[in-house]
Amino acid sequence: MLARFKDAMRRWFIVIVALLFVALLFQNSSASGVCTTKSGFYVALLNQTIDPGAADFISSSVANAKAECSSTIILILNTFGGDGSSMDKIISSISDFQSYGGNFVTLIAPRGAHAFS
Repeated sequence: MLARFKDAMRRWFIVIVALLFVALLFQNSSASGVCTTKSGFYVALLNQTIDPGAADFISSSVANAKAECSSTIILILNTFGGDGSSMDKIISSISDFQSYGGNFVTLIAPRGAHAFS
């Protein structure tokens, strides 16, 4: 009975150590919340008129990508344009992400999509 208990405890110990190892392996940020490495993609889809809501969406997407330590944002865009001041805020958000060291890629999709402004 004691041998079975020790064997079970050994297995749990191995599982816990393996899980901690995996967590440390995939950890992208230090304890201070600053990214030590940036990797991966953050994908956002904007299929609407450019308005204050669209600007807030892009701003939130940039904040989320930075929180996840993403190296690249891919924006899938389909718009007929809209409000100029909202577009300025979107450009500012894109510049903020690029200043952070990230890449920002815009894909006009699906086939037949528009990127008017």
